[in-house]
Amino acid sequence: MPQQHRYGDAERQVGQAIEINPNIAAAHYNRGLALMKLDRIKDALTSLDECIALEPGHSQALALRTEALKAIGRIPASVA
Repeated sequence: MPQQHRYGDAERQVGQAIEINPNIAAAHYNRGLALMKLDRIKDALTSLDECIALEPGHSQALALRTEALKAIGRIPASVA
């Protein structure tokens, strides 16, 4: 099974879980991670922002958000 397919499946499954209960920070983080792997950076940022809104100290989401911002050129690599 190709890697992209697995990330796509993961994103869909976590998305369904979020529809049931949108108040779980880890679900938004996991969706953001899958979206990053699928190169859907702006969508990943939305999920990561949701995670951080629910759990402001979520260090993994904060770090991945920084990576996403670098990927779209909103943070120069030299600053990050």
